[in-house]
Amino acid sequence: MSQKHIKQAARGQRQIYEENRQTLIAYSVASITSLTIVGILNFFALNAARGDWMKNIRNEKNQIVDAGLDLNDPQAFGE
Repeated sequence: MSQKHIKQAARGQRQIYEENRQTLIAYSVASITSLTIVGILNFFALNAARGDWMKNIRNEKNQIVDAGLDLNDPQAFGE
């Protein structure tokens, strides 16, 4: 009877191991999928915003009125 009990415990340990492995794989796939989706959305959203930050404003004489975000100004938001 002792051997039968040991065999059941070993089978239980293997089952627990397989269930844990499948759970980790499922969570890994979900994590990678969500990170990919968020990364792609952020890439396109930030590209659109970046274009707005760099856009300059010109008047009727084609002179620059506002050059956009100044990256070299220590007091500015860009630094």
